[in-house]
Amino acid sequence: MEPILSPWLFWLIGVFDVLFIIFLTFSVVSGFGSIVLLGIKIANSLENEGNKTSDIKLSFYLKRFLIVLICSLFFLIVVPSKTTCYLMIAADNITEQRLEKTGEKIEEAFIRIIDAMKDKDTEDTD
Repeated sequence: MEPILSPWLFWLIGVFDVLFIIFLTFSVVSGFGSIVLLGIKIANSLENEGNKTSDIKLSFYLKRFLIVLICSLFFLIVVPSKTTCYLMIAADNITEQRLEKTGEKIEEAFIRIIDAMKDKDTEDTD
């Protein structure tokens, strides 16, 4: 019997969840680093004592932190969360035909339960 949903799909959802955490960590670290480097760069420019080489190095690292921040924020937006993945699976697999079949089976089950309860009541009264 072939499964309705591939087990690989659930594995992929787990990978997406881990990727989300990794990109969130990169975003926080690079955002904090960018703020610190920007503050240092502003402080150096206000003092006018910063030499050109340190200013160039600060600019170099600030650009790198900002690139990592932008890329990680982009991937945070693009990579779906676990909940979104499950909602997409449900939206893909729940069709009107499947709902009708399920409704018919539920109705049959209720009728069987009610009939069984009626049979038990008639046995108890006898």
